[in-house]
Amino acid sequence: MASHSYSGKKVGANIGSFFNGVVNNGIESTFKSLGIQYVGKSVGEIFSRLVDVIAPNSNTKEDIVAKEATQMALSRIYDYVEANEMDIKCINNMPPELMNGVLKEYVGSYIWITMMNDLGSRLEMYISNSEDAYATECEFKDMIMGIVDVEFDKQGDIINQDVHSTMNSLYERCLGVLEGIV
Repeated sequence: MASHSYSGKKVGANIGSFFNGVVNNGIESTFKSLGIQYVGKSVGEIFSRLVDVIAPNSNTKEDIVAKEATQMALSRIYDYVEANEMDIKCINNMPPELMNGVLKEYVGSYIWITMMNDLGSRLEMYISNSEDAYATECEFKDMIMGIVDVEFDKQGDIINQDVHSTMNSLYERCLGVLEGIV
């Protein structure tokens, strides 16, 4: 799976690059460099555009999974903006823990969605009770998120590192652990 996660790794690195831009240049300059018009736009419109810029492709199943995981992860930033009276500029003051949490959410969501797409029909085939299938899915997601938590904690603050190589390394480690279990 690790060798087939090009879109997932690239989009994860794009999220990290977005955060690096915010930390180093501020949200206004970062939006400008990404070609995102934010003046006079609703927060929903801005986030929709941000998702499209971070995860631009929808040509393959992997691209679609990366976009869906991006939406799930960026919803944490949306919640932060919402808690700050919908002021998009509050992203300038976003705590590093939230940024790392968003990256963690992205990686976990990407892996979970990918694996559920691969395993979904098999679960349905072997588990006839929908409650049992749901419980198994939840256990599987918890296991994935636990592995991602452990590997992220080993890495430390990602925002202040080389995001591309760090995200690639994290993917490899998380997927390697999962491949050893599954």
